[in-house]
Amino acid sequence: MGALLSEVLNANEDVKEKGGISRRRVAAGVAWSVPVILTTVAAPPASASPGPTPTVTATPATGSFTSGTQNMTSTVSTAHDRTGVSVPALLSLKDLQGVTGEITVVVTITPPSSTAPAISFSTVSAGTTSLSVSRSQSNAAQFKATLPAGASALEFAFSGYSYTGRKQDSGTYTVSTVITYILNGISTQMQPAPSATIVLPKAA
Repeated sequence: MGALLSEVLNANEDVKEKGGISRRRVAAGVAWSVPVILTTVAAPPASASPGPTPTVTATPATGSFTSGTQNMTSTVSTAHDRTGVSVPALLSLKDLQGVTGEITVVVTITPPSSTAPAISFSTVSAGTTSLSVSRSQSNAAQFKATLPAGASALEFAFSGYSYTGRKQDSGTYTVSTVITYILNGISTQMQPAPSATIVLPKAA
């Protein structure tokens, strides 16, 4: 009897399918029509993403000598004075952005040997200002100048060269510098410091 009842129900379902939609077909349709919802998270635009903080690098200050011909007096005798000697006539400092306060320069002229005569200059000027020159050693001259507001360059002119020798003296002298300044609140030495040479020829 149970089998008979099952056949009757199935027959009824088949009859309903011919005239309409059966429960089984509805169930199957629901199973296939359930939408799949995908959730996506948009990436933030590049402008909204925090990037690395840029590092501000100051341009290193630079310096160089410009040579010129000057007369060189002898402390021994005027008979040993020299004319037209090529010497460092100008020291130019550039890229001084961020430098404040005084700039201290020490110029050392080293002779080729311990017995060679010394060479020195007596006058240093920055623009139209004559600077005070001090000497902790006979071959080293120290002077200071303040960088004008808004300026990024400074020039020092040298004159009044003399030497403690005679015309028969000769040799190559090394001119070196130590330049110190305050950069962004920190005492800094210029690297590399400018250097030059003086060639003292044997005069006739």
